[in-house]
Amino acid sequence: MVPSGGNADDIEIRVALGVGHDVESCGEGGPTCVVARRILRFGPHANVRVDVPLRQACVGVACPASQTCVRGGCVDATIGDPASCGRSGCDEEALGNASRPPPDAGLIDGAPRDGAPPPVDTGFCTDASTFCV
Repeated sequence: MVPSGGNADDIEIRVALGVGHDVESCGEGGPTCVVARRILRFGPHANVRVDVPLRQACVGVACPASQTCVRGGCVDATIGDPASCGRSGCDEEALGNASRPPPDAGLIDGAPRDGAPPPVDTGFCTDASTFCV
């Protein structure tokens, strides 16, 4: 992936999920949508792995364009120094805010939180609060 401008430009990544419907109807969000963003500086010839989980706690959470939902709250979507992420990649801990929302409680009494559908089990996720697609 390369920026549309110069090598010093930021790359903006937007990942969306429509829960129970096509993602095209989500736009910038909606009551049954998850929208996650990442913003990072382009590094020529650098390979950077960026993890973008789509969590149940973020269904219906609308954040400004410079922010993303993490465990149910909006935080800065910027990955300040992608080189500091190491081999494992840049996860939610690499995002710009030092303070984090509380951890996602996930399932409550075996029922999905806030009426959201249960996560899809494809065998690739290790976090029960993440949609696996």
